[in-house]
Amino acid sequence: MTRILVTGANGHLGSNIVRRLLRRGHEVVPFVRRTSDLRGLAGLGLSYCYGDIMDVASLRAAMAGCAVVIHTAAVYKMIASNPEDVIQPALTGTHNVFAAAKATNVRRIVYTSSTFAVGSSTHPHMLRTAEDWNDEQHMPYTIAKVQAEKLAWRLADEMGIDMIALCPHGILGPYDYTITPSTELLRNLINGSGVTTEGGVSFVDVREAAEVHAQAVDGGEVGQRYIIAGENMTMKALGAIITRLTGIKPRHIGAGRRGMVLMAAMMELGAKLSGSEPKLTRDMARELIGRYHYYDCEKTKQTFGFAPRPTEEMVADAIRWLLLLGAIKPKAAAQFSAKLPPGPQWQVVRA
Repeated sequence: MTRILVTGANGHLGSNIVRRLLRRGHEVVPFVRRTSDLRGLAGLGLSYCYGDIMDVASLRAAMAGCAVVIHTAAVYKMIASNPEDVIQPALTGTHNVFAAAKATNVRRIVYTSSTFAVGSSTHPHMLRTAEDWNDEQHMPYTIAKVQAEKLAWRLADEMGIDMIALCPHGILGPYDYTITPSTELLRNLINGSGVTTEGGVSFVDVREAAEVHAQAVDGGEVGQRYIIAGENMTMKALGAIITRLTGIKPRHIGAGRRGMVLMAAMMELGAKLSGSEPKLTRDMARELIGRYHYYDCEKTKQTFGFAPRPTEEMVADAIRWLLLLGAIKPKAAAQFSAKLPPGPQWQVVRA
């Protein structure tokens, strides 16, 4: 048994990591803010350690007696009126986690990065690997992930702390109470407010991503990055899976990158005038449209036995979770809810 601190323990990935660690018999210290939504951890019998990654003193107190830290806490937003609201917590939080780990003799940090730090390709036959870094940063989230992971590697070297970086792609699956951007994309495609576009994705089930994190407590090679991603597929193919499962056919916009950047500029202007948030920004269009988030995960498979479940099964489970939350519009849900009952072990805690 190892005593492990998990930052962002209440998040979609964090709450699933906690479950995997408990299953392996570890002692888990869930590090959360007092204002956090804790529904994802309800019923697990945990004693919470309250604090904030922006407060190094609270991190030091929480890490007392811990051998390993799994650092997942981050601001997961694709759109931010002030980019620093996303970037600064990533950088300051990373620095504070390492400073606290050094002060409390933590032996290993499992650092949750993202494939946004790895980057994407302009052609579907070009697979990105763990050796690649994103050289096309536009969105605040991408900038945060690249800069924070590079900072983490520098601090690990300077402080002599063993570190492994895990880079998951868009995560889908149960216990996503706040509906993170990946799940939001799926919800919007079903509810009719989203569209598929040119480009490719490789979503991964949260349970497989969590399992790799749990194994990285004492597995994997120190100093290495590992990508956690599923099947490489076009957005249009994702739309086809949704149609097979629900009978609902998402709209597809085949406009190229330049056209979508122009469309995004119009959306931004409209949102500014109305005081709302645009569904697509120019930064998002530049990074996502006509880009292929396709990855080579062979190293992860060989090291951790990572075996992504079939995409259709993963998407079906994500839809089941959305139905359980009541996040699908009633008219749409009525068409397919009987075919996609929730997992028998899932329990939704109402706010």
